[in-house]
Amino acid sequence: MKIIFFGDSNTWGYAWRTGERLSDRFTAQIARAKPQWTVIEEGLNGRQLYSRNPRVQGTGERQIEGVLMRHSDADLIVIGLGANDARRMCATTMDEWTRHLNIFLDKLEESMAKYGRMQVMLLTPPMINEQAMRYEEVQTIFGESGRQILIDAQSEICAAAAKRGYSVLRCDVFGLCGSYRDGVHLEVESHTELARWLVPAIEYIEANLLQR
Repeated sequence: MKIIFFGDSNTWGYAWRTGERLSDRFTAQIARAKPQWTVIEEGLNGRQLYSRNPRVQGTGERQIEGVLMRHSDADLIVIGLGANDARRMCATTMDEWTRHLNIFLDKLEESMAKYGRMQVMLLTPPMINEQAMRYEEVQTIFGESGRQILIDAQSEICAAAAKRGYSVLRCDVFGLCGSYRDGVHLEVESHTELARWLVPAIEYIEANLLQR
């Protein structure tokens, strides 16, 4: 089973206290727990679903084709994006955020048509920790509008997944949220929790593939 994990700083394993990369990020924990799987890490700090600014190259919409071209033999891609699009500078309404999501997913479909289809799992972004909302920088970057967007994004991503025939894992179901301080980046304990939910979800997909 070859799995691509394509996402933002939480997929990369950003440690908000130090700015370094966590050795116990959820992707690394999955690789250790399931050594028979090939885990491909394609996380990037700051990655958005989409940006209308042509100078912003680090978006899912602009990078997904290259990833699928390099790893066209993968069985599954797990996509964890959307948190950065909820920043005030990126999207201030749910309609705008949803537009970013659909532009990215259209590009994903276009790329799979070129390089071969694989299973797709959408991972909803962690919600903003309510404790972090008391800090000025979190209010400046996200504000209440960003926090609400990431709450509403849980069901929006589920609807998109159902429409396109993808799997989905909802972070709100098991209460996954960012740190108490910066709001969006996962603590090690949350990475462990995420890995614990992802492994059986991927095993289910693997079992279905083996039956084909």
